[in-house]
Amino acid sequence: MDAFVIKRLEQAKFLSDPFKLKLLDEFAGIPVTTKQVADRLGEKAPRLYRHVDALFEEGLLTLIEEKPKRGTIERYYKTVAARFEVDPELLLSARSGEGEATELIRSAFCATESEWLADCATLTEKNAKDDESVAYTGFVVLCPTEADDPEINRS
Repeated sequence: MDAFVIKRLEQAKFLSDPFKLKLLDEFAGIPVTTKQVADRLGEKAPRLYRHVDALFEEGLLTLIEEKPKRGTIERYYKTVAARFEVDPELLLSARSGEGEATELIRSAFCATESEWLADCATLTEKNAKDDESVAYTGFVVLCPTEADDPEINRS
């Protein structure tokens, strides 16, 4: 599956968490264990287990294989898709009223967008020093401004 559409607010909350996004990125591609991801991130595996369990329970990770190893079971996970997309209906329903969904989407995705922009700036600066070009793909602005959407802040 190329893209997985996020249709529930609970799933959107996971995509708005920078740490969980980092985990999803680590589980994209070939199936890996939580321990392997922890080693790559320089974290202790026990810190990641509850996050990985939550991602699995929300349907964002899939269990690919279980292998017995020295009295335990290694679980290999992978993301359910190469890309995650937020259902426009979820965003539209949030924009139409003020409530938990609206506030969550507005604050969480704006915070995530800020982190993405900071990462892109760092990457651009690094590559500029290395005389390399930078290509950005798949970036979506989830917090439209008045310039992007004249309906916002209209009196």
